[in-house]
Amino acid sequence: MLPKKNRLGKSDFSFLKKAKKRVFSFPDFRITVCKSEFFSSPARFGVVIPAAVSKKAVLRNKLRRRIKNILFKNISEFSEGLIVVVYPQKSAAIISFKETNEEFARFIKEFHGHKN
Repeated sequence: MLPKKNRLGKSDFSFLKKAKKRVFSFPDFRITVCKSEFFSSPARFGVVIPAAVSKKAVLRNKLRRRIKNILFKNISEFSEGLIVVVYPQKSAAIISFKETNEEFARFIKEFHGHKN
């Protein structure tokens, strides 16, 4: 589970709508990254899973827990002041944890490649 200081609040989502952001698209996920107005704050993460991904709340919650677990394990990869929001696609509900982990590893690699 992500520590409270690394979770997004409602005000962060409204900030994200008007902020300049970078979007990374993958087959199973769309990941949005932007700089926070508070650069000294730790990196913060959010996961948005609409009912369109799966009608079953059990599957949506399972996917949310998987993604947050992966983010927690890779928290050190993200610098201070970043806001990262993960939007899973429908296909994300049926892939395995291993495949989810591999896709996030590709995201982290691509993110560090485009950091400049």
